[in-house]
Amino acid sequence: MVPFPAQGHLNQLLQLSCLISSYGLPVYYVGLATHNHQARIRANALNPSNIAKIHFHDLPNPELIAFETIWDASMLLHDPIASFIRDISSKISVQHEEELLTKLYSLEGVTTDEAMDLSDSQHPYMDIRSGDIHNTSKVIESKYIDLMEQAEISLNKKQWAIGPILPTKLDYMSNRENICLDWLNKQPPRSVLFVSFGAITSFSDRQIKKLAMGLEQSKQRFIWVLRDADRGDIF
Repeated sequence: MVPFPAQGHLNQLLQLSCLISSYGLPVYYVGLATHNHQARIRANALNPSNIAKIHFHDLPNPELIAFETIWDASMLLHDPIASFIRDISSKISVQHEEELLTKLYSLEGVTTDEAMDLSDSQHPYMDIRSGDIHNTSKVIESKYIDLMEQAEISLNKKQWAIGPILPTKLDYMSNRENICLDWLNKQPPRSVLFVSFGAITSFSDRQIKKLAMGLEQSKQRFIWVLRDADRGDIF
């Protein structure tokens, strides 16, 4: 597992790692020491004994922690990750299918130039891809998964919907979080908005107040996830 260095990716791939590890398969979680530490500290409801089964590999590049953007960090990890994969491949025999990628779909206009540059730089490595793993299920997003399967038929790429990867027990939740769930369970069906801007978006106090006023004036029930965005080394 080589997560993109942002909390939303660190946590999701750690949960997926624990799920795969539960089948007795060794899982290596590879990243800078800071990000691996962050993933462990901020793990959402994962059993510590399950996390202990994951092989965390801290990349020995402390100078890379002070990066300008997360895109820079991703590109700088290329060589140390390649070195680790070569080393681990010589110790563990892993069989895989190699299926050539013959067509890529355009993302023009849907993301930033910076993100597009990063995506373009990864295209050569897509040739060894066997398919895609999605953190969802057909019960939730059947239309989307069906479209993905149809689009990938000519490429012989498989689509696996294995999610949602979420804790199945609520015993870990605090009293404050239980109050939130108790309130949610009392609301009419399809009446509550879930508002979240992700793990790397931050707002000024003025913007937060404006958003709060808009939500209040909408007269719509809502749950709003609000926190400071991650800024590199959270420690």
